[in-house]
Amino acid sequence: MSGALAIALATAAPQPLDNAISISIPSLDGARGAQVSYERWLFADYGVSVAGDVQLHESAIGDYTGIRTGAGGEVRWYWRASSRWGPQPDGSMIGWFTGARIDVAADWTHDHADQRWLGTAMSVGVAGEIGYRLAPWRQLVITGLTGISVRTDFDLSGRVPDWTRAAYDVGLELGWLF
Repeated sequence: MSGALAIALATAAPQPLDNAISISIPSLDGARGAQVSYERWLFADYGVSVAGDVQLHESAIGDYTGIRTGAGGEVRWYWRASSRWGPQPDGSMIGWFTGARIDVAADWTHDHADQRWLGTAMSVGVAGEIGYRLAPWRQLVITGLTGISVRTDFDLSGRVPDWTRAAYDVGLELGWLF
């Protein structure tokens, strides 16, 4: 009888949620756009997930507008993956994580005074990050993260030299586990 009870309890236990989709706003300094991400466990037993994202951003500075489209990929390691602060089962993509990502984007700049496109650039960036994903209600997730990134812009017209810069990043994502 105890074996049947153990089997019944094991089958009744909720399964970890293996997928997440999230959206983040690019910045709070007047930029418009969004980044949409899909994340999935790669090795759930080890807490390793992979994510891919697409992004579209527009920023305006005076007489110029910049448009950026891009894609990125990320690997995250959840070293806790526990549901201490939410209703999800242990093993879901929640808790503390660290990650590494790469982004590739194309940038276009437009001059409003002369009504012409000024140039196109390609950018490649890498970043390391640390964060926490909280699941406060049902499958809703809020992810806060911070990290350091390095990005290089390559001017495709050849008129401007390549430019490499480092940044301290802070992000907030809103998403859904399923």
